Amino acid sequence: MPKVKYDVKGVDPGQDFSEPIPTGMYIVRVSECALSVSNAGNDQIAVTYEVVEPDKWKNRLLWDYVVLEVGWKLRQFLEAVGHIQDGKGERGDFEPEEFIGRLVQARVKHQTSEEYGTRAKIGNVIAMPEDAAEVEAESPKSDDEEPLGWDDLAEMELDDLKDVIDDEDLDIRVTKRSRVERIRERVAEALDIEEPEEEPEPDDEPAEPEDEEDEDDYPDWTVAELKSELKERGLATGGKQATLIKRLRKDDAAEDDEPF
Repeated sequence: MPKVKYDVKGVDPGQDFSEPIPTGMYIVRVSECALSVSNAGNDQIAVTYEVVEPDKWKNRLLWDYVVLEVGWKLRQFLEAVGHIQDGKGERGDFEPEEFIGRLVQARVKHQTSEEYGTRAKIGNVIAMPEDAAEVEAESPKSDDEEPLGWDDLAEMELDDLKDVIDDEDLDIRVTKRSRVERIRERVAEALDIEEPEEEPEPDDEPAEPEDEEDEDDYPDWTVAELKSELKERGLATGGKQATLIKRLRKDDAAEDDEPF
């Protein structure tokens, strides 16, 4: 294998990227934008942003993923890069590469995990004003941003709901067995988002209350799956199937009683 020649004499080694950039608003440039597939198998746009201002954090990189099925986030991105303007461009097509080089304002938040520690992540992006000179890189989040509504949550899959949980610092536990409908309801409750009630037709009879025992599908699980879930929750795994199910339901009830 041939050797690689190089010369880095006098080259600045750059910033310490182990230090996450502070939270706040930044002016960033789209440096990469391409279609990819999420871990859940959904089509998404993988976006890399490069910080332009403030100078202290210039050239730092931030990453975000826009799942095409999540309408609110896709619209937010398309408005930020100028593809949707004054209601025009709400339908059609685009090539992700055409957005490379566009300037947007990005709100940076922090996400903390045991595996990665504290990392900076994109909270949301908004379009640059017509007079870019008026932009203040560290300005606070605009009060004019529309809060999430039930329609937004209804379009989200589990990965997107986990992002909301992280962004809003919600005390909601998500496991690999979590049902997206239940997590959606808990997120809505934590954010005081009410699901709109559908008015029954005049001839419709009132719906009978659902049996709480039917809210889960534990009886359909194998003993191995029940034990795996109990182990993940740090609970005892001994006993017959009925005992395992009872233990999971007791833990679910205790979790539902916890304050957010």
